[in-house]
Amino acid sequence: IPQIRLMLVGDGGISGDLTQQAKTSEIDELVDFEGWQPSSRVKSYIEASSVCVIPHIRSEQTDNSSPNKLFQYMYCRKPVISSNCTSLEKIINGEKCGLIFKDKDAEDLAEKIIFLYKNPDQMSRLGLNGYNAVMEKYNWEATVRPLVEIYGKPVLKFPILGI
Repeated sequence: IPQIRLMLVGDGGISGDLTQQAKTSEIDELVDFEGWQPSSRVKSYIEASSVCVIPHIRSEQTDNSSPNKLFQYMYCRKPVISSNCTSLEKIINGEKCGLIFKDKDAEDLAEKIIFLYKNPDQMSRLGLNGYNAVMEKYNWEATVRPLVEIYGKPVLKFPILGI
């Protein structure tokens, strides 16, 4: 893909390893290591991207959680390419807002990136689907209302237990 760039935003224990790996692989000129950024700047990085990737390695934790960045990407109308963590796969496939690759499979990830590069209409469609899902389903109003209703109900007493 001509003029492809990988932008890594954030910091963590493997940042040094990734920087070294990029140099060793002689692709460091294609990778921008942005480091930790304040939340006020995160949206500008997402907006500057064509595709957003969540390359989590599957684990009990990643199979049962969804990072906030997924919904930020969706809100910004970006197609998401994610590893096949159960929770992410369910949302992305269910909302038709991105593609799934097998965790730790660089070739599968590359195929998904190339597919979207060659299919800009699909990129737009996936991005719009994600945005619509956030506006209708994955937002504060839609997720908090059921909790408020639950907490607004009278507390049940359990006379047998004496509480």
